[in-house]
Order: sequence, then C-alpha cells, then structure tokens
Amino acid sequence: PNLAELSSNGLREGTYSYEIGKPGLKNEEVVSFNGLLQFRSEKIQIAFTPFANFFHNYIYLAPTAEQWLSFPIYRYLQQDATQWGAELNGHYQINKYLSGKLSYAAMSSRTADGHYTPFTPAPKLVPAIYYRSATNRKTPVELFTNLDYFFQQDKTAPNEIKTPSYQLWNAGATLVFRKKEEECHLSFAFQNILNTAYYDHLSRLKAFGLLNPGRNFSINFRMKI
Repeated sequence: PNLAELSSNGLREGTYSYEIGKPGLKNEEVVSFNGLLQFRSEKIQIAFTPFANFFHNYIYLAPTAEQWLSFPIYRYLQQDATQWGAELNGHYQINKYLSGKLSYAAMSSRTADGHYTPFTPAPKLVPAIYYRSATNRKTPVELFTNLDYFFQQDKTAPNEIKTPSYQLWNAGATLVFRKKEEECHLSFAFQNILNTAYYDHLSRLKAFGLLNPGRNFSINFRMKI
C-alpha cells in the first residue's frame, strides 16, 4: 500500500471528494492468467485476449453514504477479489486502400463478499473505417471515422452511481507533404462530433452533475527534417 492508501484524511480538490485511508493495510498479491488466440489471412485478422486476475488483499477506493460538508467520502478498503474479462479485435481489408475494424472489451470485478468493485469500466464496442491513399502520391492522405459505444454500467459497488449507455462519433484526417528530405504531417481530429452529453463511468465528478467534454477539435503539425 502507498502513503495515500494508508494515511489519507482530507479533501482532494481535483475530484471534490474526501478520502480516508486505512492504516495497517497488507501487501497486495495477485495471480494472473492471460491468453491470446489469433487468426490471420490475406484480408482478415482476428485476435481474442482473455484474462483473469486473482487478488489477495486487493486494495480499492470505495464510495460511502457519508459526506463531509456536502462532499462525498471515499474510504480505502481491502479484501480478496477476482477480475476477469476479454478483448476481441477484428480487422478486414476491404480493398487496397479501405479497411474496417471492430473491437470489443469488457471485464467483471468482484470482491470476496460478492459485491462489484468500484470504477469498473463499462463494456465498450468500437467499429471503425480507415482509408489510406497510395503512399507514392505527392500528398498521401489518411482518413478515419469510428463510433465509441459504451454500454450502460449497472454492475456497480454499493453507493456507486450507475451510468447509462452512450455513443461518441469521432473522425480525423492526416495529410503528408514531402519536399526532398523534408516531410510534414498535418493532422485534424474531431472528437464527440454530435456533442453527446454523457458521464464516463470512471469520472469522479458525475456525482455533481458535471459532464465529460463535449465536441472538440484539434490540429497537430509535425515536421521531419
């Protein structure tokens, strides 16, 4: 256990929560199993990666029903826990320039008393399409768009807030400019294009009704000399 887990007793301004540590916490131990199953062909690639973690003396930060000056109180607790889950990734090369990808990730985490552990990420599904022009072009172009779909997370710890499902549409483009030995990359990225109002399940601010970021746009320029 680190210093915060052992001796916290105060307000964390960044998360607007009051955290209380637990002196005497024991060392955490874990036995992990990880697997990988792959299939590859000329056009299709599939990877399946399951995992399982068996914790002894698992340390975690748990919400409580207590409050301090209207701020929620969180306490560090410890007990055995089991986590399991998997990731599934698929890639299909539609033609020379166009490809599609699909990924899915989910996990479950429970403590020895049968409760779910706090802040377990919601299952996530991401379909995506990519376009890459011929690399020998004077100005190669890369385009992508994806949809991040987060399922509702109702497998929550006691006193933890459930979060509904939501979806975020993203897109981006990269242009490459070449002149002799110089190479410039100009990238544009659009996140949450539809300006979806949502709470990420890992957010500590959702208890105050504070949403995650809405629509945003970024530009990146990189030069290789």
